[in-house]
Amino acid sequence: MSRTLKINEIFQSIQGESTWAGRVQTFVRLFGCNLKCSYCDTPYAQGDDKTEVKLIPLEEIVENVNSFGEPKSVCITGGEPLIQQPNVVQLIDQLNARGYVISIETNGTIDIPDVLFEYPNVKIVMDVKCPSSGIDVGRKYPVVTARNLHRLRPRVDEIKFVVQENDDLFFMRNIIIGAPQGVTVLISPANVSNLESIAKAIIETGWDWSRDVRMQLQLHKIIWPPEQRRV
Repeated sequence: MSRTLKINEIFQSIQGESTWAGRVQTFVRLFGCNLKCSYCDTPYAQGDDKTEVKLIPLEEIVENVNSFGEPKSVCITGGEPLIQQPNVVQLIDQLNARGYVISIETNGTIDIPDVLFEYPNVKIVMDVKCPSSGIDVGRKYPVVTARNLHRLRPRVDEIKFVVQENDDLFFMRNIIIGAPQGVTVLISPANVSNLESIAKAIIETGWDWSRDVRMQLQLHKIIWPPEQRRV
């Protein structure tokens, strides 16, 4: 029997986040999430609306990705991709075998499979939820989140924090202590209305500047209207 994944959409667009922001990537958006963040920009992929999901065999997903041609760069996103283990790992394995560079976006509340750290061309972007998300990561997922943070690879993997208020910055400062030196830390304001205040707070907050801490904008929210899909 062919392995399948619950897919919301597959499309090619500009990567809006991470150190690959601005690059063209093919996005495989998986359906379903174990969290419900207050600022989620893809609620249609969370799991409530079953009309938004298609059960697709891995071979068909790979063919669909191949149909976009160059560049051979894929982002596995969601929802939360890792709730569909082990099939999502099998998809990454098939794409890796075909020479793709891959980024996988995960919220860090599910154990990241060891095999994903063994691929040199797979980048893990761990999106840790701050207090303003409405998700109490520090209390509800402390062990698994800390374990995932500790295993991130310097100069390969990245940690992302979507922030809405200054308290989020103090939360993230305590979280990144558990990450290895050399792992890039990305600070993404949730909306453009508070960019100046967030930038000022980043400058004034006492960071360990031996870490690669960067503020970044979510390009897809600037380029396209919020209701736009497949971007």
